[in-house]
Amino acid sequence: MPLDLNTLIEPSSIFSIKALSPGHPVYLLEGWTLGTGLVIKQESTIAAKNVKTNAMIMHAVSPGATAVPLKPAELQALRTWSTANPESTAARAVVSDLAQTGTWLKMKAAQGLIDLKGAANAALAGDKSDVRLIAKALNAPGGLEALGSIIAADAFNANNDRFAFDGQGGMNWQGTRLQCLANVGNVFIAANKSGAMTPIGLDTWDPGSQHKDLRDPLNEQLARWPGRLLADPAKADRTAFADMVVDDLEAVLGPRNRNVFAKALVGTDRLDKQAKPRVVTGIEAGARKIRDYLKHRYGPASRQTLPVGLAQRLGAVGWLSRADFPLLATR
Repeated sequence: MPLDLNTLIEPSSIFSIKALSPGHPVYLLEGWTLGTGLVIKQESTIAAKNVKTNAMIMHAVSPGATAVPLKPAELQALRTWSTANPESTAARAVVSDLAQTGTWLKMKAAQGLIDLKGAANAALAGDKSDVRLIAKALNAPGGLEALGSIIAADAFNANNDRFAFDGQGGMNWQGTRLQCLANVGNVFIAANKSGAMTPIGLDTWDPGSQHKDLRDPLNEQLARWPGRLLADPAKADRTAFADMVVDDLEAVLGPRNRNVFAKALVGTDRLDKQAKPRVVTGIEAGARKIRDYLKHRYGPASRQTLPVGLAQRLGAVGWLSRADFPLLATR
C-alpha cells in the first residue's frame, strides 16, 4: 500500500522510520517509493476531535499543512513495524512514545522544508543562502499574505507557539527581546504544488494555551482569546500586530549587505517595503477562509451541530448567525 494521507498506514508500507527531533515524538515515515513519506507527531492530549478541528482550521488557510489523526489500526501498524525492527533506534523510540498518552497526527512530508531558526543560525555562521530563500518566499506574490493567513489560523486556534498574541513579548534572540515572535523555529517555508517556496503552517497545536480546545466552552478568565484579532472592528489591532511580526522577522533575518550608496537609497531591510500591510491583508484573507470553512462544515447543507466552544468563538468575532449555523449545541 502507498504511504500517503489517504490510505491506512500498514507495516508493509513502511520502509524506514527516522527521528526528526530527537527526544520529541516527531518522526519521518519513509515509503518504499523514493520521495514518498509522512511525518507523524504526538500531541499531548487525548482530545482527538479537538486536535482534528484545530488542524482543519490551519488546513483552511495553508493546505500543505494538512494533519490527520491516526486510527487505532495505524498505531498498531507502527507498533508491529517497530517491534519487528529492534535494531532501529527510532523504532525503539516510537514504541516508547506510543506507550504515552496523547493523540498522534500524520501529515505529508513537506518538500524543501526550511525553518527560520536553522536559516538564521546558518547566516550567523556565514551562510546566508537559506535566509535569502526565506526572504524571497515571503516577498514573492502571495508570500507575506500566506504568512498573514497562517497568523489568522494561529489566532483562532490560540496557538502562541509561533507568534505570541498575549502581549507579553516574544523570545530572546541573540540578546534582543523580540516583540511577538515566540518560536523562531516554527516559522517555515516549503515547496507548494507548483514547486514554489511559500510559508506553511506546520505545528498548529499549543499544549500550553488556555484556549487550545476549540470545541470546549470559551473561558477568558485567565487569558483573552486571541481570535478576537479577526473581528472586523479589530483593524488597528491587526495592523499593530503585523508591524511587530515584520520587525521581528527583519531582526532574525538580519540586514542585507549593501554598499553605502545602496544603503542610503533602499536601506538594508530584506522584506518588501509593503510587508506590513501585506501581512494585514493576509490575516484578513485567512479570517475569511476560516469563516467559509466553518460555514461549509457546520452550515445548513452539512446538518452538523456546531459545538458550544466554536459557537462562542464565532459570536466573539461577529460571525455567528442562525442562517449560517442553524444547528447549535446547547451544551
